Amino acid sequence: MNAKPMAGWRCGRAAGDRPRADLQPRVWRAAGRLGLALLCFPALAGCGYRLTTAAPALPRHIRVIAVPPFVNNTRIPRLSQMMTAAVVRELIARTHAAVSAQISGSDAVLRASLLRTQTTPVTFDPTTGRATTIQVQLELSASFTDERTGKPLFNDRNIVFHDQYQVGEPTASFIEEDQLAFRRMSTQVARDLVARILNRF
Repeated sequence: MNAKPMAGWRCGRAAGDRPRADLQPRVWRAAGRLGLALLCFPALAGCGYRLTTAAPALPRHIRVIAVPPFVNNTRIPRLSQMMTAAVVRELIARTHAAVSAQISGSDAVLRASLLRTQTTPVTFDPTTGRATTIQVQLELSASFTDERTGKPLFNDRNIVFHDQYQVGEPTASFIEEDQLAFRRMSTQVARDLVARILNRF
């Protein structure tokens, strides 16, 4: 049984067929636009801003969002860097705005303070009594302000996140384990915080 090609599909070009002349200018125009975009991207990235193709979810006048480093009132080293970087990545992915660490020249500012952390053992090894599962808790406050008007667009002084992790080898320090746990939590914090802000619009 010989299979017949499906209607509307052609596996090749028959003899005598010629490329459509009307398509050639379109192809060149598309290639030119792509080349221009590729040339412009490094220049913008080098200025501390980021491009995104996400659909707008903020007011149109908010084109640049400043995200200063989060204030760290906890005892977890580098927690501010982890959380700030995760939120910046989420804003880039979810909004039409560029993101900068500089407040000057921005249309809105996202500020946050990491208030406190808490670790609590929840399961134990029945033989050794050693904790095998730890629950970590992070409390933070955050605000999102329109720089043009000074109007607070979002403000929450008590946001709480929880996560659990399995304790590794007995030789591993709790500080190292906590840092790994909070690094994982940073993605959850960023998604939730940005979603809370965008839901206001």
